[in-house]
Amino acid sequence: MNWLKRWWRGEKPEPAVEPSPRSYSLGEVFTPGQPADKGFVSRPVEEQDLRNLLDERGTQILVWGESGAGKSSLVANVLKNEGQPSITTRCEATTTYEQVLSSAFDRMNAMVRTGRSNQDTRQLSGGAEFGGPVSPASFHADASWEAGQTEDFERVVPAQLTSEALAVRLGSKGLVWVIEDFHKVSPETRNRLADAMKVFSDESLNYPRLRMIVLGVAETAGEILRAPSNMGGRLADIPIPPLGDDDLGQLLDKGKDLLNVDLGAVRNRIIKHSVGVASVTHALARECCTALGVRETSPNPMYVTAEALETAKTAYSRTRGGTMREDFDAALEVTQTRKYHNYAIILRAIAALPERGATHAQILAKIREGLPDYPPGNLTTYLRKLQTEERRALIRKTSEGLFRYNRPLQHAYAILRFKLPMNAEEEFWARDLTVTTEEQDLSVRLATEENLEASNDDDER
Repeated sequence: MNWLKRWWRGEKPEPAVEPSPRSYSLGEVFTPGQPADKGFVSRPVEEQDLRNLLDERGTQILVWGESGAGKSSLVANVLKNEGQPSITTRCEATTTYEQVLSSAFDRMNAMVRTGRSNQDTRQLSGGAEFGGPVSPASFHADASWEAGQTEDFERVVPAQLTSEALAVRLGSKGLVWVIEDFHKVSPETRNRLADAMKVFSDESLNYPRLRMIVLGVAETAGEILRAPSNMGGRLADIPIPPLGDDDLGQLLDKGKDLLNVDLGAVRNRIIKHSVGVASVTHALARECCTALGVRETSPNPMYVTAEALETAKTAYSRTRGGTMREDFDAALEVTQTRKYHNYAIILRAIAALPERGATHAQILAKIREGLPDYPPGNLTTYLRKLQTEERRALIRKTSEGLFRYNRPLQHAYAILRFKLPMNAEEEFWARDLTVTTEEQDLSVRLATEENLEASNDDDER
């Protein structure tokens, strides 16, 4: 009634209290180690394609593109905004078809009934007797008797791991099944999961929201998955292009919008150092905020300086360069004597070319500056191998058809390892990396000398 009294006295109403703006933690905004949440940069065309396909009954979905393009972030954000619950299975190179199915059942805590037993409880003169091993209880009547049934459950066992059973369980719960890193599994596992897609499509008659969303790294959709001929066009694919410089700029602007931290003074430098890899942008932005002592939305505007970026870069190199030596040692390992030390030759050539990558022809031309007879077939074969986990996936192929180091820090380390000259941008990363003289001498020797004792009749030299 206070408002009525103020009105009677002719007093002005009290001003409405403005709700305080929400505070965000640094870990919500810049997330180098997980799909973006608050720091997600919208991709309107691809997001709309995914929303449309989620409404197509029976259609299974393949989302593909190069590593770091933002596939997981896009799928996660669309499902979240659509209110669509899901479970996620993540694949490794050794993941089998049965393990993929088992993972999905585990995510749902799937159990099957294995037995049923009777239970009775008697109580006489205040003492109790319990029959059966499940659900003990106490009773306080002088004389009573109860009877009932209990059911025993166990986890799903291999014999029950079928795509049909999984489709029914997911469909009855209204869940979408997301499978990440699908490109890592064997061709056999891919083929069997492609057959499972047919089962999911057929079961959509009973469960309209049932579907699989498969994510993988590739240059084309067909490299990851080919639908069975009886799918009848029920597999749709969404290519995700890598984030451009404007997209990375929008990501950095999230710092000002959500954390009250202005990265404008170093914006272009961070974008340039990121070479199109969003996780590097996230990491450098996060370290910049940490350098300023910002862990959540600042009450006052904060400004990132060039000095703060240097501190951030040092922290990034210190915390992410620990396995660099081991990764390069694994990539350079010689398992068979040939005329050329192909891995070293190729890694050195790519390090000598622009950080954003080079074509097959450009890499070959760089190699032939020192080894004029180097075969193009060798380059094709060993470039492919350098993209595998066995060789620590040091090299990636971009959607533009360029080959480059997977991370800028690796490019800088390679320049040091092969004793190559570097420009100011490459020095940005290299200053906090260390390589021994012995490692340099061995790497240079492998990359520049021919093994004259090797036979010349090998298919690969």
